[in-house]
Amino acid sequence: ADHLYFVLDASSSMAEPYAGHAKFDIARAIVANFNQTMPDLNVQAALRGFGLSPALSKHGTVLFYGPRDYSRTGLAEGLKAISSPGGPSPMAKSLTAAAADLKESHGPVAMVVVSDGKDMGNAELAAANALVTQLAGRLCLYTVLVGDSPEGKALLEKIAATSACGKFTTAGSLATGEGMAAFVQDVLLARQVESDSDGDGVPDARDRCPNTPRGVKVDASGCPIDSDGDGVYDYLDKCPGTPRGTKV
Repeated sequence: ADHLYFVLDASSSMAEPYAGHAKFDIARAIVANFNQTMPDLNVQAALRGFGLSPALSKHGTVLFYGPRDYSRTGLAEGLKAISSPGGPSPMAKSLTAAAADLKESHGPVAMVVVSDGKDMGNAELAAANALVTQLAGRLCLYTVLVGDSPEGKALLEKIAATSACGKFTTAGSLATGEGMAAFVQDVLLARQVESDSDGDGVPDARDRCPNTPRGVKVDASGCPIDSDGDGVYDYLDKCPGTPRGTKV
């Protein structure tokens, strides 16, 4: 990704307990752990909170970091400023604001939305669709459910599905180092695709018979099948089933 954009739910429902902690504390820990786990990449980063406590802001959503060149320390300071939950749940407003923040962006955008999905609905889904449309295939939406609300789960699944490359996950799946590392890779790093020049399903690095004609069945080494073992590949063999040992 060229852009990494976090949206953090700080609404009043995030103060509710879940798995022995306030949901808001779990959500902040997810962003903090992501920040600590990700490699040093040349990306633009941003952090936006919504549903803030009136003591923090009277606005429904506030940009706490970026968009600017990624800084691990800078993002951590922005996250620290979102100190407590306590407002309504205007995720739709935050996604609309994110659209404005990303209006001049270029290249792939990864957006991570961490929320319980409660007290929301069609407006949030419409805002997500509008954002995906605006970025014209450049946006991958990743949603992380904190809590166990069935309605929240359903909504966050739908929001992730608005982008073709989106993914829904849960806070529990990111609780281990391995889980978070895998998530960071999913969000930020494209998997390298091994080249297969002849299209036989065996990568070039392991293909002992390069340039096999298209459509020819091959073995695990990328070589065409020779069923009767006479040294002539099946696709060239005009006399299949030759007895073993017979000269051809």
